[in-house]
Formats: sequence, structure tokens, C-alpha cells
Amino acid sequence: VLRPAPDAETAGLMLKRYQTDPWPNGWACWLEKEAINEQFPGVFAEHGGLWIQKGASVDMPALLKSLREWLGEAGVELLDTFVKAIQVHPSTGNGRKIRLHTDSYPEVQDFDRLVVATGHKTRYLQLLEAGTEGADAEAPQDIAVREAEPATRDLWPDGLSLHRVKGQMLRVKFRNPPDLECAISMRGYVAPTSTAGEWGVGSTYEHEFAHEKPDIKARLKLLEILGRILPGYERDVESVRGWAGVRTHRPPLREPLLEAHPSVPGLFALTGFGSKGLILGPYMARNLVSRLARNGFP
Repeated sequence: VLRPAPDAETAGLMLKRYQTDPWPNGWACWLEKEAINEQFPGVFAEHGGLWIQKGASVDMPALLKSLREWLGEAGVELLDTFVKAIQVHPSTGNGRKIRLHTDSYPEVQDFDRLVVATGHKTRYLQLLEAGTEGADAEAPQDIAVREAEPATRDLWPDGLSLHRVKGQMLRVKFRNPPDLECAISMRGYVAPTSTAGEWGVGSTYEHEFAHEKPDIKARLKLLEILGRILPGYERDVESVRGWAGVRTHRPPLREPLLEAHPSVPGLFALTGFGSKGLILGPYMARNLVSRLARNGFP
């Protein structure tokens, strides 16, 4: 990962931070303008930058596809479905079952524990009183949950106090791609993808938004970011595809959230990773499994 400094003031701060941070040997080095021009042709390099040899970028679609294949081979059942309702359902024996209703076969499944890892949608899960729309009228129950109206109140108190931040990125195809193999980060980023000639450009941080779709305003902003990092390449774009998603975090510390439901035993929320899901997600998932194995949750 190359991190060029956008201006002289930032360059001074970055260099000072590099010199004081405990980087392991061979992980990073500071490059002046001439060295960047030689090693990374076409990149903005006026004020030098930090070259992180041990850094990496990840093609998320390719990673997720590989993870699905790996999980399938490990015997994990994966369902592409829409969750119509979640019920707290009295079970035989001790405790209660959490019943999951979906729109595909099998339409009903019971679980002792259920982890809700639905990102920003987690805050919108609703708690419905028994007998309201979406509940299984023939099954004994005391609570029903579904991501739809009508609802009586939020399933999670205060919606877990989650804050939503919309993010947009572009996938651009160049007529004459840059001769680079690394990601470049400078108040935005560009990174090669697994498809030859295509690069990712990101990203926006929109704290207020009216919809969750890509839009032209963000496209223009992202092309501007591309032009700042790789001057001139914004005019060499052959095709552009936009993508949008919503990050979520809990202010003010923006720490990830792993929380047991206060009144539904066996129901957990795992969310709030912001833009650090690739790093924090696996760690938090292992933490959850470890605590469950030690009966660290009710």
C-alpha cells in the first residue's frame, strides 16, 4: 500500500508519525518524490509518501466467494433467503427456542441461539406482540419479531444506538491501465481488482442520505479522488460501475458491538464494525463463539 502525502503539512505529520511508530523491520519506509516517481509512475508524489511493503488490499467479492465455498466444504449450511419473522417459541424441556421463518425451504427452523449480524438493518428489527401480522398463529408463542410493519416497538432498545454512514465506491475500467500492482491511499483510495484493467475507487462517508443507491454526485466525487491520486487517469476511464452500502457504528467510541438481548435468551447482535469489518469481524466472531462455549452469555 502506497500512501502519498496530499500536501506539505500532512507530509511532515506523516513522516514524524512514521519515525516514532514502532514499525517492524522491512514493513514500511518513507519515500521522497523522486523515488515514488521511479517506482510508481503516474502517482501523485509531490510531497513524498509512506510505502507499506507489508500492506495489502483485498478483493472483497472474490474473498466472500471463496469463504462461501470453504464454509460449504466444511459442512456449513448456507441459505440465500429472506427472513420473514423470528419468534420466541416455547420448547419442550428447558428454555425456549428461537424460531426462524424464511421464504424458502425449510420455511421454519428452530435454534437455541441466534446471532443477528445484519449490519445496519439490525437497528430496524421490530418486536411484534403475539398474534400480530407475521406470527405463526398455530404455534405457541409469546413474542414475534420481523423486519416489517406493523410493529409495536424496536426489538433492540434504542436500536442499539447505531449510527449509519453510507459509503459509495466505483469500479472503473481504464483504456490504458496504470502499470501498478499496489493500492494507493490518499484521502480516498484506488486499488487493483482481480479483473485485469479494472480498479476500485473509494470511498464516500455520507452521514446524511435519502436512499441507499449509487448516485451521480458520489460518482463525480470519486472520479475527482481518482484524478488526485492518479492525475489524468480520470479522463482515461472506459467504463464505470457504482456500488453503495451502509456502514454502521455506535457513537461516540465507534467500537464494535457484541450484545446479548436483554429479554430474549439466546439472541445476540453482532454489528457496528464501521469500515473495519474485514479486520474486526473475524476477531469478534471468534470472541462470541469462545464466550458461548464457556457459557459466558445467558
